[in-house]
Amino acid sequence: MKKLLGGLFLVMAMLIIAPSLSQAQTTATKTTKQTKTQKAKATKTKAATQTAAPATPPATTSKPTTKPPKTVTKAAPSTAAAGNDKVIGKDDKGRTIYEGKRGGHYYINSNGNKTYIKKN
Repeated sequence: MKKLLGGLFLVMAMLIIAPSLSQAQTTATKTTKQTKTQKAKATKTKAATQTAAPATPPATTSKPTTKPPKTVTKAAPSTAAAGNDKVIGKDDKGRTIYEGKRGGHYYINSNGNKTYIKKN
Protein backbone atom coordinates (compact mmCIF):
# COMPACT_ATOMS: atom_id res chain seq x y z
CA MET A 1 0.00 0.00 0.00
CA LYS A 2 2.80 2.42 0.94
CA LYS A 3 4.72 1.59 -2.23
CA LEU A 4 1.63 2.22 -4.33
CA LEU A 5 0.98 5.61 -2.75
CA GLY A 6 4.65 6.56 -3.06
CA GLY A 7 4.62 5.63 -6.75
CA LEU A 8 1.47 7.66 -7.40
CA PHE A 9 2.93 10.62 -5.60
CA LEU A 10 6.08 10.40 -7.73
CA VAL A 11 4.07 10.23 -10.96
CA MET A 12 1.94 13.22 -9.92
CA ALA A 13 5.02 15.25 -9.08
CA MET A 14 6.59 14.46 -12.46
CA LEU A 15 3.42 15.51 -14.29
CA ILE A 16 3.36 18.83 -12.45
CA ILE A 17 7.06 19.64 -12.80
CA ALA A 18 7.66 18.52 -16.41
CA PRO A 19 5.73 21.34 -18.18
CA SER A 20 7.39 24.04 -16.11
CA LEU A 21 10.85 22.64 -16.92
CA SER A 22 10.21 22.70 -20.65
CA GLN A 23 9.00 26.29 -20.45
CA ALA A 24 12.12 27.30 -18.54
CA GLN A 25 14.32 25.70 -21.20
CA THR A 26 12.56 27.48 -24.05
CA THR A 27 12.81 30.85 -22.35
CA ALA A 28 16.50 30.22 -21.66
CA THR A 29 17.18 29.45 -25.32
CA LYS A 30 15.26 32.55 -26.39
CA THR A 31 17.30 34.78 -24.09
CA THR A 32 20.60 33.31 -25.30
CA LYS A 33 19.57 33.91 -28.91
CA GLN A 34 18.62 37.49 -28.07
CA THR A 35 21.93 38.17 -26.33
CA LYS A 36 23.85 36.71 -29.26
CA THR A 37 22.06 38.98 -31.72
CA GLN A 38 22.62 41.99 -29.48
CA LYS A 39 26.32 41.22 -29.27
CA ALA A 40 26.53 40.83 -33.04
CA LYS A 41 24.82 44.19 -33.56
CA ALA A 42 27.15 45.83 -31.06
CA THR A 43 30.26 44.52 -32.81
CA LYS A 44 28.93 45.69 -36.17
CA THR A 45 28.28 49.20 -34.89
CA LYS A 46 31.66 49.30 -33.15
CA ALA A 47 33.40 48.31 -36.39
CA ALA A 48 31.46 50.94 -38.30
CA THR A 49 32.43 53.68 -35.86
CA GLN A 50 36.07 52.63 -35.96
CA THR A 51 36.21 52.86 -39.74
CA ALA A 52 34.49 56.25 -39.68
CA ALA A 53 36.97 57.64 -37.13
CA PRO A 54 39.54 60.19 -38.35
CA ALA A 55 42.98 58.86 -39.33
CA THR A 56 44.89 61.15 -36.99
CA PRO A 57 44.25 61.00 -33.27
CA PRO A 58 43.59 64.29 -31.48
CA ALA A 59 46.64 65.91 -29.92
CA THR A 60 46.80 65.52 -26.17
CA THR A 61 49.19 67.04 -23.75
CA SER A 62 50.41 64.75 -21.06
CA LYS A 63 51.77 65.90 -17.77
CA PRO A 64 54.53 63.90 -16.17
CA THR A 65 53.18 62.28 -13.06
CA THR A 66 55.41 61.68 -10.12
CA LYS A 67 54.29 59.48 -7.31
CA PRO A 68 55.84 59.73 -3.90
CA PRO A 69 57.88 56.66 -3.03
CA LYS A 70 56.06 54.05 -1.01
CA THR A 71 57.21 53.66 2.52
CA VAL A 72 56.19 50.42 4.13
CA THR A 73 56.78 50.08 7.81
CA LYS A 74 56.47 46.61 9.24
CA ALA A 75 56.12 45.93 12.90
CA ALA A 76 58.97 43.93 14.32
CA PRO A 77 58.01 40.25 14.34
CA SER A 78 59.17 39.93 17.95
CA THR A 79 56.57 42.37 19.23
CA ALA A 80 53.73 40.82 17.24
CA ALA A 81 54.29 37.23 18.30
CA ALA A 82 55.46 37.92 21.85
CA GLY A 83 52.46 40.00 22.84
CA ASN A 84 52.58 40.91 26.54
CA ASP A 85 55.06 38.21 27.53
CA LYS A 86 57.93 38.99 29.86
CA VAL A 87 61.44 39.49 28.42
CA ILE A 88 63.93 37.22 30.21
CA GLY A 89 67.13 38.18 28.41
CA LYS A 90 69.19 37.28 25.33
CA ASP A 91 70.85 34.03 24.30
CA ASP A 92 74.33 33.47 22.82
CA LYS A 93 73.11 34.25 19.29
CA GLY A 94 71.56 37.59 20.33
CA ARG A 95 67.93 36.46 20.20
CA THR A 96 65.57 37.90 22.79
CA ILE A 97 64.21 35.22 25.13
CA TYR A 98 60.64 35.57 26.39
CA GLU A 99 58.71 33.78 29.12
CA GLY A 100 55.18 32.71 28.20
CA LYS A 101 52.15 32.84 30.44
CA ARG A 102 52.65 29.22 31.52
CA GLY A 103 56.36 29.58 32.19
CA GLY A 104 57.81 28.32 28.90
CA HIS A 105 60.82 30.09 27.39
CA TYR A 106 60.91 30.91 23.70
CA TYR A 107 62.40 33.21 21.09
CA ILE A 108 60.98 34.64 17.86
CA ASN A 109 62.49 33.01 14.75
CA SER A 110 63.12 34.72 11.40
CA ASN A 111 59.58 33.86 10.22
CA GLY A 112 58.06 35.65 13.20
CA ASN A 113 56.95 32.45 14.93
CA LYS A 114 57.61 31.34 18.49
CA THR A 115 60.31 28.69 18.89
CA TYR A 116 60.29 27.13 22.35
CA ILE A 117 63.53 26.31 24.15
CA LYS A 118 63.87 22.95 25.88
CA LYS A 119 64.67 23.06 29.58
CA ASN A 120 67.57 20.69 30.36
